[in-house]
Amino acid sequence: HLARSESEKPRRLSIVVLGIQPAQGNIVREAYRGRGVDFDFYDSDEAAKRAVVQRDVVVLMTKFISHTVQERWRPAVTGGIFAGLTYCNGGVTELCAEINNILSVRGH
Repeated sequence: HLARSESEKPRRLSIVVLGIQPAQGNIVREAYRGRGVDFDFYDSDEAAKRAVVQRDVVVLMTKFISHTVQERWRPAVTGGIFAGLTYCNGGVTELCAEINNILSVRGH
């Protein structure tokens, strides 16, 4: 069994979280620094206005976004190996639990 070389690092995981305030997003970003994850965080107003971006995982903070935002962002999942749409019915603690699950399932 050979050790994984630097050139065989797993691809970074891209996650967009919709319905989170900027300060909360900063807390989450710091908690996962160095874990191979790129985050985008949009509050409910930004998620409604901003152009939809393709990401591996889209996390919908269901308590804080409208059904219109949910429908608008569903197609943003890239469809690749990490693809997923996750509904989070809570706050930062529940979001971190979801992210931990995503990282675990995807081997990060």
